[in-house]
Formats: sequence, C-alpha cells, structure tokens
Amino acid sequence: MSPQDTPAPAVGAVPAAEMGTTSAEAVAEGALAPLARAGSTAKEPVLPLSYLDSAQAYFAEIGEDVSNALLMGVSGEAFRLFYDRANPGRSGSVFLHNPLRALCGALGYNHTIEFHEKREDAMAAVEAHHEERRPVILQFGDDFPLVYPGMRVRLAGKETSMTRAEVQAGLADTEGFLELGLYGYYVFTIGERDREPKPEQVYRGALRRARKIARAERRVRGCAVGLLAYDSMIAVLRAKRDLTRVTYAEIARIADWNGASSRQLIESRRAGVGFLQSALGVFEEEGQPEAMEGAIKHLTETVSQLESALARHPARTAAARSRYVLEPDPGELRRAYLRKFFRACQTASKSLERAHDSERKAMEDIQRVINISEKTRM
Repeated sequence: MSPQDTPAPAVGAVPAAEMGTTSAEAVAEGALAPLARAGSTAKEPVLPLSYLDSAQAYFAEIGEDVSNALLMGVSGEAFRLFYDRANPGRSGSVFLHNPLRALCGALGYNHTIEFHEKREDAMAAVEAHHEERRPVILQFGDDFPLVYPGMRVRLAGKETSMTRAEVQAGLADTEGFLELGLYGYYVFTIGERDREPKPEQVYRGALRRARKIARAERRVRGCAVGLLAYDSMIAVLRAKRDLTRVTYAEIARIADWNGASSRQLIESRRAGVGFLQSALGVFEEEGQPEAMEGAIKHLTETVSQLESALARHPARTAAARSRYVLEPDPGELRRAYLRKFFRACQTASKSLERAHDSERKAMEDIQRVINISEKTRM
C-alpha cells in the first residue's frame, strides 16, 4: 500500500480532557471580539469543511472566538465555486487560493506551512511544535485534523487520543496543502498576531476576495471558476447529444456533480448569506447599507434556486428532494430512459441559470460596497 493510500485512523468521541490552557479572561478579551460579536458563535453547528473546523478550534485554543460565518466569508469558502466537466465530482476539492492563508492573513495572524519530503521529518516537526505547546493542522487524506500537544486529535468536531505511530501513519503525502505545491507532507501552524485590523478592513478584504472568485474568468486545474462555472454547468446540462451513442458512463459523470460537490455549494452560499448579514452595520457610507441589503437578498435567492436545481438535477444515489436517481445498472440504454434523463438536466439548468443571475447581481452589489469604500478612502 502506498503512503497516499494509508487510511486515516478513526476518530472517536470527545474525551473528558480540557480544551487547552487558554484562560477565560483571554477568550473574553480576544483581539477578534468585535468580529465575534458581528457573527454570533452560540450553538453553531460543526463546520463541514474539516480544515475550517480545525482552524476555528485552533483560534479558540489561542483565545479567539471566531464565528462560522466569519470563517467561511473571510477564507473565501462562502463564495467558492469550481466545475470540472470531465470529473464533476471533484469540483469541491479545487482551490483558487489557500483558505487558511487567506484567513490568517486577513485576521492579522502569522502562520507557517512547512513542507517535508519524508513522513518521519513531518512528524518530528509536529513534535517540535508540541514541545512549544502549539497545536498543528495536518492532512489525513481528505481530512485536516487539529493535533494538540499530547496527541489529542480533533476532526469534524470530535476528539480522540492517538499514539505517535497512529498520527504518523495518518499523514498523507499530497501535492500541496490546500493549494498547488511540492509532493510531500505538510504541517500548518498559526503564530502570533502582528496587527489588529478593524472590522471594516476584514470585511472589505473578504468582499474583494468574493468578487475575485466570482470574476476569475479562468480555469484552475481543468475547472471553470466562479460565474464561469455556472456557465459550464449549464452548457453540460443543455448540450444536444445523439441518443444512439450516449453511454451510461457519460450520464453517470453528469450525475456525479449532484453529491458532495453540490451540497458543499449550497452550504457555502448559505454561509455567504450569514457572512453578509454579519457585515450589516460595518459599512455605513451613503449607499453601502442598501447595497449590502441587496447582496443579501440576491444571494438568498441564489440559495433557493440552487436547492431547486439540486432537486431536479439527476443524481447517482437518492438524497433529500431528489426527483431523478440513476438506475444502478440500466443495461442497454433505451431512448425513453435517456430522454427522461436529459429532460431532468434541462429542468435543472433553468434553476441553475436563475442561480447564476442572482449571484451575479449579488456580486454587483458587493462591487458597489467596495467602490464606495475605495472612493471614501481617497
């Protein structure tokens, strides 16, 4: 078995051990307190993206209470959209920028991403950070656990104790850490805070990142990005095909998008709405509150249209509200079967087109907020 095929150790229930050594006073007086108040963290669900869940726990360890909405918005994950025609199922695992770099940079924290060619060297680096009482974020396959000193491991909101050997076996050799890079092992740490940005600076930077993603007009690792990704999805669903030559593999590939990638898109846009709502009151120049309200309205409509599209888009396996699920093995494809499949595609494309239109309008409102901010700073 190759190193990259090594399965990650299972993560169990939360132990009774305390969450680090941070004092209550440090949490109460955290440098991000104004931002935490902007987006409440009370009883929030565990973030579905393990690298952001680990980052949130890391910030809690150093005394910062950062909301889900802020994490998703500032990192850019609330506005990310990629689509790969050749492999739609991978669309949720491609990045234009490193979300953890973006998050730390925006909040004023130093951070390091260490590269190691050998698993043993990466493990030695983990232990060196632990000796200085620093947690680390690692990569176990598709997961990004937070490993505390003492080999306490948090993943997707759950914690367990692991041995050194188990942690080392779980390390995955990857082509970069949430970005393109050398093939090897990576260790991520958050350092000291070297500046304290004002809430407006944090939100303005996040809005610029959202605009950059939406208007990227490029391809990354074969994927269309942002608004172009909507165009690519719609084109695939509406393409005319010779039904006598369509294969099951082709329609299965189209259906692959309506799984983890589509659910991630829905959740990201819901988080985007929450992030924009948390920005209300931050931008107060003439025209900005109205533009922000418009962005919230349009992105809320995007979520509604995406939910409609997912209910109509063919899927590989049954899910909530799915109306058309592929037969496990239809054998020799019949024209009636294919006509039904592509009618479902056409119907889904209409909702995706409306989602594209509403998201474009949201970005236009976000651009208005940015323009007014830049004008008032001149």
